[in-house]
Amino acid sequence: MSKINHEPSTLLLNTIELVKHLKANENSYVEASLCLNGGARSTHFLNYVGSILYDEGCDGEERETTLEEFANDSFYGNPNARWVLFFSNSASGRN
Repeated sequence: MSKINHEPSTLLLNTIELVKHLKANENSYVEASLCLNGGARSTHFLNYVGSILYDEGCDGEERETTLEEFANDSFYGNPNARWVLFFSNSASGRN
């Protein structure tokens, strides 16, 4: 009999927790939505490779930054901004 995985499909993290997740899972690919006022969300596709965080927004804009800059960048709200993590794997989407 095989085991069934009952892990949640989403996680709610603040920016600092998201950075810790990315650090612990280098070369990971993450789909995360930044929770905005009024229930709106801004989805980001994050890929952490080496010391660079590649961020593609839902509008197709691509940014390259470090995890430290990401954690403190007002573009992403603040270190306590809330993120919903939808997908994470260790397969890198970038070469």
